[in-house]
Amino acid sequence: SLKGANDYADIAGADVCIVTAGFPRKPGMSRDDLVSKNLGVMKSVGEGIKANCPNAFVICITNPLDAMVWALQHGDSMVPMVRHSTVGGLPLPQLVKQGWLTQEKLDAIVDRTRKGGGEIVALLKTGSAFYAPAESAIAMAKSYLNDQKRVLPAASWCDGEYGVNGMYVGVPTLIGAGGTEKVVEFDFTDAEQAMFTASVAEVQKLIDDCKGLEPSLA
Repeated sequence: SLKGANDYADIAGADVCIVTAGFPRKPGMSRDDLVSKNLGVMKSVGEGIKANCPNAFVICITNPLDAMVWALQHGDSMVPMVRHSTVGGLPLPQLVKQGWLTQEKLDAIVDRTRKGGGEIVALLKTGSAFYAPAESAIAMAKSYLNDQKRVLPAASWCDGEYGVNGMYVGVPTLIGAGGTEKVVEFDFTDAEQAMFTASVAEVQKLIDDCKGLEPSLA
């Protein structure tokens, strides 16, 4: 818990649990391969949180993220929103149109971003990616504890947003003193919708695998 730090003194009694427990991803291992190993870890951690701090704001960064968040509550298929990514205020597709960036270079950046976790694992050899997840977790904790109401990417519960019902998926999320206060919805192009649908299907597959491995979660 980060309660008691001077930066967060204006919110009394706020408890935050940042869950980092789990087996690290090793070279050659996909995030999906982590399901069977980390599912049991999530069950144990979840029981501990329920018993000791049931009202805490819980941030989980254990992979595979969407499925582990689902398991805690009882792949490389992210959707790049290049239209909403900017440099100097200009969306990336505009940079391509103006000749500042080639489409081939943009496609390469997207592909490398998608596979960035695997690249880091291959370089580290004996560890897993940790800096970006840690920074993300701290940003979420600060937004919650200080009621900053920042919009951050998070695996959040969707109840109709983006056409998804009853699942945790990675979506832009407004985080404030109320926790995950709102899922922020963007309009999709047909291509983006197709990628998102495929990504949700991958999450559903992981959840189905979890249910098979741990029937009590079904």
